Amino acid sequence: MNDIKKERRPIIGVPGWKTGDNSFGCGTNHLDFISRFGDVRILFPHDKEVKLDLLYLPGGPDVNPTCYGQTPGFYTSNPDVFRQYFFDNNLKWYVESKTPIFGVCLGINLCPITA
Repeated sequence: MNDIKKERRPIIGVPGWKTGDNSFGCGTNHLDFISRFGDVRILFPHDKEVKLDLLYLPGGPDVNPTCYGQTPGFYTSNPDVFRQYFFDNNLKWYVESKTPIFGVCLGINLCPITA
């Protein structure tokens, strides 16, 4: 019998978003990338204070102008309500608990605004 213990892979959380008319999750391009470094945990809007080894914040649509006190313009792309909810309600806990965060484009741009 093999007594070698399998090493625990890091848990990497990613906020989910609407990926289609009848689906919620994360794009396969993100899943392919982050699953190379650990086990992916898609975070739902109701998930609060989930213990993670890393929080991955992917890119997305334009930063919601209301985040910095501005009115949306006619050329502002449609903000994702699920990711915006995460940034407005859940991100602060991860920052305060010193969870490492890897943000891409929108993900890193919203960190200082909401945290």
